Formats: sequence, C-alpha cells, structure tokens
Amino acid sequence: MKYFLLSLLAVCLLPFQGICQTSSFNGGWSFALSDASGHPNAKMEAIHIPHTYNLDAYKTKDYYRGYAVYEKQFTIDKAEAGRLHYLHFEGVNSKAQVFLNDQLLGAHQGGYTAFNIALDKALKFGATNRLKVVVNNENKNLAPLSGDFTIFGGIYRDVWMVSKAKTHFDLDQLGGWGGIIRTPKVSASQASLSFEGKINSAQSQNLKMEVVLTAPDGSKVMAKTFKKYFHKGTKSWHVEMPTVNKPQLWSPDSPLLYHLTATLKDRHGRTLDTFSHQVGFRWFAINAQNQFELNGAPLKLIGASRHQDKAPYGIAVSDEQHFADMKMIKDMGGNFTRLAHYPQDPAVLDACDRLGIIVWQEIPLVDIMSKNEAFTSSATNMLKEMIEQYRNNPSIAIWGLMNEACIQVKYRIKKKEPRDLFCLWTAKFGKSLNKLAKEEDPSRLTAMAFNEDINYDRYGMSGIADITGWNLYPGWYGGQLKGFEHFIAEQHRLFPHRALFISEFGAGSDARIHANNPQKFDFSMEYQQKYLEHYLKVIQNTDYIMGGSVWNLADFSSASRQESMVHINNKGLVHLDHTPKDVYYFLQACLVKDRPIVHIATDDWANRTQVTEGDRAKIEVKVYTNQNHLSLFVNGIDHGERTVRNHIARWKMQNKSGVYQLIAAKNRTMDVATLSLNNIPAKLKKGAPVNIHINAGSSVIYTDHAKTTWFADRAYSEGGWGFIGGEHFKQGDRNGTVATIKDTDEQPLFQTARIGDFSYKFDVAPGTYQLALNFADLSNWGPQSAYLLNNQQGQQTKVGAIDVEINGKVVLKNFTPAQVVGGHRALVKKLLIQNDQQQLNIKITGSNGQAFLNGLSLISK
Repeated sequence: MKYFLLSLLAVCLLPFQGICQTSSFNGGWSFALSDASGHPNAKMEAIHIPHTYNLDAYKTKDYYRGYAVYEKQFTIDKAEAGRLHYLHFEGVNSKAQVFLNDQLLGAHQGGYTAFNIALDKALKFGATNRLKVVVNNENKNLAPLSGDFTIFGGIYRDVWMVSKAKTHFDLDQLGGWGGIIRTPKVSASQASLSFEGKINSAQSQNLKMEVVLTAPDGSKVMAKTFKKYFHKGTKSWHVEMPTVNKPQLWSPDSPLLYHLTATLKDRHGRTLDTFSHQVGFRWFAINAQNQFELNGAPLKLIGASRHQDKAPYGIAVSDEQHFADMKMIKDMGGNFTRLAHYPQDPAVLDACDRLGIIVWQEIPLVDIMSKNEAFTSSATNMLKEMIEQYRNNPSIAIWGLMNEACIQVKYRIKKKEPRDLFCLWTAKFGKSLNKLAKEEDPSRLTAMAFNEDINYDRYGMSGIADITGWNLYPGWYGGQLKGFEHFIAEQHRLFPHRALFISEFGAGSDARIHANNPQKFDFSMEYQQKYLEHYLKVIQNTDYIMGGSVWNLADFSSASRQESMVHINNKGLVHLDHTPKDVYYFLQACLVKDRPIVHIATDDWANRTQVTEGDRAKIEVKVYTNQNHLSLFVNGIDHGERTVRNHIARWKMQNKSGVYQLIAAKNRTMDVATLSLNNIPAKLKKGAPVNIHINAGSSVIYTDHAKTTWFADRAYSEGGWGFIGGEHFKQGDRNGTVATIKDTDEQPLFQTARIGDFSYKFDVAPGTYQLALNFADLSNWGPQSAYLLNNQQGQQTKVGAIDVEINGKVVLKNFTPAQVVGGHRALVKKLLIQNDQQQLNIKITGSNGQAFLNGLSLISK
C-alpha cells in the first residue's frame, strides 16, 4: 500500500534531478526513554519507525507518560548543497522537538497531524549529521486532556526526507504539501476544477505551471499551461481549469478517481517541482428531510468508528494494516467511517478515497476543554492543520470539532454553577471552531458528537455544527434497549430541522464470556449481538436518522479501562488482533447488497461446555444473511427452511454432546461451520467424578486461561447442584462491578458475587472433594473489612465477617477476606473435605453484616 501513500504525499518523480525527491526516512534510528533535555535514561536501542514506547499500556493503567529520545545519523552528498531539505513527520505523539547537529530546528505540538522541519540551517553536506527528536506524551494543556483511549507516545507514523529545488511548492507551517484542489461545482453533466499552488520562489522570476488531469482509466482529460511573474518569497498561484464534461462521479459504489499533476517550471522550461494528488468529483448536501445526499440522491451513512491501534503493535502500525482495516469496513458493506477521535494516518484517508468510504475526520477535543490560552491556541491550530493536510481527500465529507465535550466537567468541577458556566464557555469555543472550519473549507460539513445528556441542548452546543451526533448507549451502560429510539425520537420532536447522526452505539464483548440468556452489561458475545441487532434496525428504518457509526471497528487499547478485559475497550466488531467476531457478519448481512451473505453465527462459541437439562434440551443456531429464506442441515439432517427476519434465521437443534457439521444454504449459497458440544448434566450421577466450577452471582459462562469452564450461577434442583437463597451483587441496574480485581488474571470470576445468607448444595456421593471458594470484597478498597454492598433493591448493607459451614460443621469462622488481602483483591480459599453424606451443603452466612462469595469449584479427589 506504500504507493498509495506516495501519491497522497505529492511525491515527485525521483529520476529527474531538478525536481523534488522524497524518500522514506524510517530506518537506522535508536531510542531510549529520557529526561526533558533528551538525555537517555538507559542504553539506546536500535528501532525502526513507526515506533511507540507504550506497549506497557496493554498491561497497566499507569503506562509511561513522559520524555523519550530518538536519534539517527545520516549523510547527504555535497552535490545536494544547492537544494533545500526537509523532514516530513506524519505523526509524533504528542510533542516533538527536532535537533540537528545540536541545533534546535523546530517543534510541534499535537500527536495526530503532520509537520515539516527545514534542515538546511544546520545541515552538513558530505559529512555525518546527527539528528535528535525529543518526544513527550504527557499532554499538559494539549488535546486530548482526557479520553477513553491510550495516548501512545513515539514517532509512530512514517518520516520522509524531502529534497527540493530552491523554487518549489511550499512545505508550509501547517504540514501541507503546497497544493489545494477544489471542485466547487459538480453535477452529472459538468464539473469545475481549480488548483491553488503555494509557490516559494527563491528569486523574482517568470514561472510556468503545467496542470494535467487524467481520468480513472489513465487517459489524459486535459492539460493546460499557465505563466506568471513571481516576486521572491511565498505566494499563492490560483488557476482555473477547463470544465470537465460528464465527469465520472466518485461514490461508495463507484469510487472513481481522477489524478491531477501540477508541474512547476522556470522560464527555460526546466522542471523545478511537482505536486500530485487524486481527485474525486462528487457533491453532497443535507436535504430538506435532514438526510445526507451524495450526487443528488439520499444516502444513509452506516459504518464503524475506528481507533488507530492494533495489538500487539500499539499505534505503530503499517500502511498495509491501515488499509486492511478500511477494507474490513468496505467488505462489511459500510459506506462510512468516523475516524475517532483524531486525524489518522494519510494511508487511512488514501484507502477511503480508493475504496469508496465517506469520512468524518475530527480533531482530538475529547471529554473536557481548558480555558488555558495554550490549549485553545493549539486546538485551533490542530483544526487548521487537519484541514490543510487532508482537504484534498475526496472521501472526507465531515470535519468533526468536539466529542462529548462536557462529560468530564461534573467530575472535575464540583459546583453546579461553575459547571454550567464552563460548558457555556465550551459552547462559545465550539462556535469559534465551527466558524473557522467554514472559513478554511466551506465545501465540507461540520459535526459535533455528544453523550446522552440533554444539557448540551441547554448550553446551546448541540445545534452549533451542521450535524448533531449522539453517542447513545441505552441498554448498555444503563436503561433499556428501547431507550435508544425514545431518546432520538424526542430529539427529533424538539428539533425537527436538525440533522441527527448516531455517532456512537455499541456494547462490549469478551470472547471468554457467553450467555444463553444475555443481559445488559454482561460482556457476553451474545449480548453484543442482541444490542447491535436492535440498534441497527432502528437506524436503518428511521428516515430522520442521517446515519450511524458502530463503536468500534476493533477492540482497542484504553489503559484506564477496567471491565472484563482490563486496559481494553472491547466494543469492537473485530477482536484485538482484528479477526472478525460473529457480529461483524450481522452488519455485513444488513449492509451488503451486491452479493449473497450467509454466516452461521457460531465462530465465537464453536466449542461449548455448558449445563444441559437432559436429552430433550435444545440450543439455538442463528444465521446472519441477506437472503429471504434459508435451510439448515445438521450432520446431513434437514432442519427445515426458515423465513429471515432482521437478517437473522433461527433454528433449534438437539443439545447433546458431540461434534456437529452445520450447513446453512439457499441454492448454491451456503456457509459451513463445525460446532462441538460438551454437555454437563444438571442432574449428578451418583458415584461419578465431580468437576464443577460456578461463576457465583453471574448469569454468564466464563472460560478461564486454563480453558476451564465456569458455569453461570444456577438455582439448586433435586439431584443436581446450585444455590439456595441470596441474590446477585449489583451496582445500580447492572450486575457486578467493572472495577479491576488485583492478584488475578480472571477478572470476570471476581467481578460478580452472590450476597446475603445462602447455601450451595450438591447431591454428591460420599468421598473426598476439594472445595475452592473465591472471594473478592467488592465493597472495600482498603485493608480493613467493612463496608457496603448494594442489594437488588438498591439498599446498602454492611459487609460482615463470613462463616462457612459444610454439612453443619463450621470450617471458617469470622473469615474476612479484606483483612487478609485487602479490598478488591482476589483470594482463593481451598478446603479438602471428607464427605460421609449423600449431599454436600455449603452454607455461607454473615456475622454482623452481609456475606458474599464470588465463585466456587468442587472437584472429586
């Protein structure tokens, strides 16, 4: 994919000595963490760009935020002494100072836009040059001040060495390449085209500029030569090109790209510099129904948001990996992406141009702003840089200005009145950014995204930009699924002339967690499916919703996140390694129109160990498809044809242990999957070995790192096993906690609990058993016992010491886990039991308060 990037960067043809030469500058670097001056804290290590120094963010929330130094030695031939030399950095997070031969040449603030550094002031020709870049990712008075993503530090995008003649297209202060392409009027019959070159002339002289436009098939559409006298210095040269008749229009269905090349020559016709970029003829608008229109036709924008990191690389990913992500959105049938929450690699935008994906690109103003002048100045400059660097990409339709701009205010500003004043100021700042975006690029739409808080309406913030985006999660963080359509319907009622976009919607999922009865915030793969199946249908069927962007394309790094996968936001349609989850294919079934889609949704749970109620038990097989009817065959047996509803066909099949081949088919369109069932009977067979693991207080099935299955908590029935009494520990209307539990890699086992006075009963034969009791005091962050748990009625109850009896015999008395290991820490208490009865009854009660248990296992010895 590197040739895509070369085109995007206005690279000039290398063989001609007179013109710009651009080459990658990624090899031969060394790196170390450092102090503020760039003095290494340890021995320098050899690295290759792209590079990040924050892979620790996958392991700890306290990942390194501070200084690092990058160094490189290089030589430039003496024959180059008559030319100018620059370094183009595509992205350094978050601040950079660039030194050459111990001289500071320039600095840049902002980790997500490019910048250029002129080298000649300190450059030595024919000798060794020492380059040093000091990097810092602390983000003091620099956006983002907060955010649900990791601020990976480093030189994490490509670096380019650029050699130019002294008269050239200017590498400006905003990180651009000196050329602006405009298509101010486009229709099916005609398209206007202009080019503005920023010319840096070394002397007063006559110059020529030849502009050539080639069609998508490579044929020449037009060529025109312009002449002008330039005084020494930098000035813009604006030229109007002839009208293009019957242009081949760019769209997601047909992403046809022209190519413009502008060649700068001296009065003798010698080439000085060249600018080159793809061109897409298209027009878009918001119509009277507040729908997005492309090329005169309404188009519902649906796709996925995208963060730029990928495990285990962090944000130091290749152009090929960037392209692969965009290809996943395209293959899914998406026509849209929101690049959240910052400008992304030029390779991403280049891919969107070529694949036909409409883009919302935004600056990293996230969660909370600052009135500090350094912050507002850098934020304003970020917007200018983003527009300057990406304005030539035809895929971009929307400039994003802010995301959830007041969500952190209530946590950082304690009193209500100052909070309101701060958000009113934020709205004022947002208006200034919107005005600036319209001045810099009136051809694009603007947008802001808000969390579910009607105060944005009260502050006057939600109507500033052309598009009001809502990040909505009813049925995930709280409330019910139907709260989604209720909220957006009320917004439409109150503001019928406002363009509404669902800028985020999503639910977390963990490949280790499954549920036959998925529930809100359980992190099961099945609940994520249920959630997206609901939301997408509403978005597609509601005319006044302009579009929607699933949060997120891929699971991504968020070092401060806790939940089931510590340091990871797991709302992705694909996993951390970017392999698809089953729910990805639901989106594909909903969105793809040009080819048949059939996907048996068993990839996430292909090997199942679960409790069964007997030979008559059934399990559901679900298939995602864009067909109207499908048939299912299980080990060659026809299970009948089903009508497809909401792109889902459903069957019930026998739930018996074994390996099953599943075939879902319509005519010659089919999918094949293998499903392995290992069922544990709910009724225990007397004398048979016992190996039961219970995820107490939880409705999900969890598979741990050792591939042991922990069953969902279940009520006791005669002849079997399960709990008697007690209730699930809840926080608000959600089960369990999302807080990190220390001293364990099995977070979901300790984030839920059964509380109260309760028993676990097992109808087992006499014998020797090992009982393991899992404890984590979810009420207590400190070293003492104590304190409060919420029961299902929302009442707070003191956590007391725990008494454990087995078949009436006390085995633990006044046991207080938090006194042993501290609160929110895992503790496993193992007991060997000689059972002389036909059952094992484990009674757990609280002394002077409420007892709890996070899990237990019983194993025959």
